[in-house]
Amino acid sequence: NKIWEVSAYTLHLNAREGFFDGIKRDRLIWGGDAYQSFFVNYYLMNDNDIVRRTLRILRGAEPMTAHINTIPDYTFYWIMGIWEYYFHTGDIDFVRTLYPQMRSTMAFIRSRLDEDGLYTKYNGDWVFVDWSKFDKDSGPFCAEQMLLCRAYTCMASCAALLGYAEEEITYRAEASSLEEKINARYWDEA
Repeated sequence: NKIWEVSAYTLHLNAREGFFDGIKRDRLIWGGDAYQSFFVNYYLMNDNDIVRRTLRILRGAEPMTAHINTIPDYTFYWIMGIWEYYFHTGDIDFVRTLYPQMRSTMAFIRSRLDEDGLYTKYNGDWVFVDWSKFDKDSGPFCAEQMLLCRAYTCMASCAALLGYAEEEITYRAEASSLEEKINARYWDEA
C-alpha cells in the first residue's frame, strides 16, 4: 500500500500543464514518459484534460521539423497515445481535432524512411530506445521498426474511426508490409 501511495503521489506531483518527467529532474514533458503516464492516469485519476494538453504540447506547431523531443520513438508514441486516448475515453472529437497533425506527423516520418521503408537514424535524431546500450548508429533497429509498425496500426484505426477508408487501407498495408520486413530481417530462430 505504501508503494502504491508513493507512486500515486508522484504521478500527482508530475501532473501540471502536462505530464512532466519528474518534479526534481528536467521538469519537461518527454513523449516516452508521458505515454506511460497516460496509462497510469486512466486508472488512477482519469484526468483526460491533462492527456489532451500533453499531446498538444508534445506535437507543437506546424511544420514538423524534428521528432518529438528529437526522439523518433517519442514521435511514434505520440501517434499511439492518441489512439490509446480514444480507446480509454471514446472522445472522437479530440481525435478529429488532432488528425490533421497526425497526417503531417506521418508525412514527416515517411520522409525519414530508407528505400526499404524502414526508419533509419537521421542527422539530429536521438535514437533512444529507453536508455538501452547498443550501437545506435548502425541501424535500422528492430525496436524502432516495431514502434513504427504500431504507429501505422494506430493511424489506421484512427482513419477508420473518422471514416477515411482509403487512408485506413494504406496504413494497414504499410503496417503489414513493415511487419513482414521485421520478421524477415530481425527474427532469429536460435
